[in-house]
This record gives sequence, structure tokens and C-alpha cells, in this order.
Amino acid sequence: MENRAWFLYSKKLTGEATVGEISELNDLLSRQPYLHDDLARLEAFWHARLPFDQEVLEADYQRLTEKMRSQGLVPEESNSAPSGLATVFVLSRRWYWAAAAILLMVAGFLFWPSPESVQGAMVTSSAPAPAQSHQVSTRPGSRTKVELPDGTQVWLNADSRLTYGNDFGKDTREVTLSGEAYFDVAPNKAVPFYIHTSKIRIKVTGTAFNVRAYPNEPSSETSLVHGKVEVILNGQPDKTYYLKPSEKLIVSETSVNQMGATQRLVGDQASRPALQEPTIARLVLDEIDQLPVETAWVNNKLAFSDESFREVANKMERWYGVDIAFAHPDLETIRFTGRFEEETLLEALKAMQLTARFRFEVNGNQVKISKQDP
Repeated sequence: MENRAWFLYSKKLTGEATVGEISELNDLLSRQPYLHDDLARLEAFWHARLPFDQEVLEADYQRLTEKMRSQGLVPEESNSAPSGLATVFVLSRRWYWAAAAILLMVAGFLFWPSPESVQGAMVTSSAPAPAQSHQVSTRPGSRTKVELPDGTQVWLNADSRLTYGNDFGKDTREVTLSGEAYFDVAPNKAVPFYIHTSKIRIKVTGTAFNVRAYPNEPSSETSLVHGKVEVILNGQPDKTYYLKPSEKLIVSETSVNQMGATQRLVGDQASRPALQEPTIARLVLDEIDQLPVETAWVNNKLAFSDESFREVANKMERWYGVDIAFAHPDLETIRFTGRFEEETLLEALKAMQLTARFRFEVNGNQVKISKQDP
């Protein structure tokens, strides 16, 4: 089953997977969440497009196969048709990039000092193992979906990490989130579902909602689509907020100066953040499809409504896997409303230039935003 997942993922990377194969892959990953980390590294190799030629690849593959066979990972077969990992190498020349990524990754596991695997969680051998847990993570520019053991569906946005215990679904249902995720929680009133982030704790029994809690952003949002949720601020257990459908709770990490203006915490204060009084607002509906902007990413849409250029840039960095820097701080305050689906990074930036004056330069994965010449 693992070999099948690797095979389908390689087809997905090359754009040759059918709709049925993508559906099969998602099903396999929901039943094998521990594969997400390895496949994320495969995708990183794929996008890096490491140089190689066919002869070198075939020679390395033979060397790797012998190494795997010596360790009992490949059966002793002489002339039988290759299967599993080898299938990726022989089916099509167009798959050599994916094949090379798989080769390099597996070779890394075999030839380099590797972490110890504890029930799907990767921990270094030099440190004591934490409580056994599973972890699903995504890199910038990628998103994934996973089904938890209790049947809960989770969509994980770019540059995010979801961790849950090995006993999840038995006497407890608790996960820890860093980043952004959309949850469709399987109903179970006897065992509530808890989500822990750096700022809040969320309690539900069965509902659909989105949580945005990136550690490097000064605010987090909990957006409720249907059902109900309870939100408790970390360090303030006496404060509980209840959301209704189509509402969102915004928790900001700020301090208030003597003039009454708010400013982001810096320096030593950053390690002891104060939380502003949370605000409850209505979800913003897209003017075209009338669906919440806050959950548009689940449908592969990058959407934003009256957000600053810095906020939009944060989303674009994760969406496209780039770093965006502003040459002039005042450019970060420009407000944008929009939505992108199939647009490339260049197409998106050019579209934004139609409503605001700025210049941009793209050098690899580095983007510089500056003022336009007068």
C-alpha cells in the first residue's frame, strides 16, 4: 500500500495522475498519515530539480537496489519485473525527476544517520523520545488532506503542522496545530475534540471550522462554518467565547501604549505576549461564489478581502513558496481585495499592479516590492 502511494504521488508531481488516481492517493494518505512528511520531502526534491542524467540515475538506482537487498528491504529476485519503487523508474522517461527525488530520499534514509521512528513520529536518536505521536506537515506551496482515526477530516494549508497522540480517538481527541487547517470534526459528544494553538484552545463535539494560527503572525482566527465551538484564551481559562455559524473570533497579540495606539510586541515582550480583547466578526463572503473568503484556500483559491499588502504577502509567501520583502514600509499598508485560482506568482502580482502603484522584482524564490518611479 505504501509503494502504491509513492507511485501515485510521483504521477501527481509530473501532472500525469488521473482524477481517479488523485482520489485513490488521498484515500491512501488518509489511512497512512505518517507518509505525509516523507512525501513532503519528495515534493521539495522535485521542485528543487536536482541535476542528474539518465545513466547516473540508473547506476545509482542499481547501487541503491543492491543496498536495499542487502538489508532485506528488496526480495532476492533475478529477472522478475520490478515493482514498488522500481516501477517509477521504468514506466516513463518523463518521471525521471520524481524518480530521482525518491532515489535521493530513500538513499538518505539508508546511507545517512536517520531519526528513530516512533509510531509515525520522527524524533532524533540523541534526545529522549517525547510522548508517542503522529505528525502531519506541509511545506510552503503545498496543501494536503488527512483523515484522523476518529473519522475527522482535516485540510492542512501550506507551511502548517498538525500533531496528535498515539491514543487519539480512544479516551481523548486532542490535536496541536501550528499554521492553518480546516476541520470537519466527526460527531462524538462523549469525547470532545480539542485543538491547541499558541494563543487559544478550541473545544468542539462535531462541526466544521477553520483555524489560522501561524506562529509568526500577530493574530489568529477561528472561523465557524456550521455547528458550534468554544474558544478559550491560553492563560485565561475564565474567558470562554462561543461562536455561531458564519462568525469568526480574532485574537491579536498586542500591547497598548500610553497614547492608546496598539503595536506589535517586540524584544523581550514577544516571549510573554499579551492578548488583546478578542473580537467576533462575520465571515466575509466572496462576491462571485458567495463562499467564505476565510476558507477559500480549501477549494484551491487564494482569496483576501480588504487586507493589507503585508497580510496578503504572508498568504502569497506560503501559497507560492516564496519570500516577499518590502523596500518601503508604507507599501505594506496598501489594502487589497481579490482572489486567485490558476494564476502564477507573476500573473498575480501584475493583476495587483492594476489597482496599486508598486514595482516588483523576482529572483528565484525572493520577491522585492518597491515604489514605482514617479
